[in-house]
Amino acid sequence: MGDSNASTPEMVMMTPYLHFTGGDVLYFKSLQPSSHGAIAGACLVLVIFALLERMLSAARGVMQAHWRRSALALTADHTDRSAEDTEPLDDKERRKSPEVEVESSSENNKSIGERFIARRVPVIAPFVASHDIARGVLYALQALMAYVLMLAVISKSIAMRLTVAAVLAVFASVATAHFQMQFPVPRGPFVEDDEPTFCDNYVHAVSNRSEFPLSGGFFTLNSEHPQWTIGVTVSTQQDPTSF
Repeated sequence: MGDSNASTPEMVMMTPYLHFTGGDVLYFKSLQPSSHGAIAGACLVLVIFALLERMLSAARGVMQAHWRRSALALTADHTDRSAEDTEPLDDKERRKSPEVEVESSSENNKSIGERFIARRVPVIAPFVASHDIARGVLYALQALMAYVLMLAVISKSIAMRLTVAAVLAVFASVATAHFQMQFPVPRGPFVEDDEPTFCDNYVHAVSNRSEFPLSGGFFTLNSEHPQWTIGVTVSTQQDPTSF
């Protein structure tokens, strides 16, 4: 009972309702802004924390796409090596001979499609230390920043709550627009002569859409535009005229 009475004066009492006044503890007991200038400074600190959280989220999105491409490349390379190891020696020697070079290349073009169809898609991505460790570090940092912002929102200060909500709302939309792929508006029927107009009027663009089936099952994409990269849209519709 004596210990309880002794610790009562040391307890920090916070206002139990929403308010604009100071006196709320922010993260530490010594960090207790009370004046208007101190509250403004605390809000600026929260703005920086919210920006860091959004930057980490954007970095995770970019790196996830990079890691996915790398994992697919590693999986495809491993599958190709396994197919070469299981190939009979007679086929390997026959493929190296110059007399059947053209014939073997045409056979390869026909069999690659079957190989990709028969290839089983892995349910779990392969473990790559350089990818997964960095992914875990980024996730931990973003979770830490989320908990830091949550501790600020727990307080009853309206200024701190509005600061965090405004920054996350504004910069979340900006990050989404800049770091995530957006689907373009429908372009209407496929007209080859009108295709360069969708490439920022780049006159050297032959066509950025092609009709199926592709010749030989393959299609080479080259981007010679100084700023734009290549975007590929695959439609399963029989007559895709509105994408």
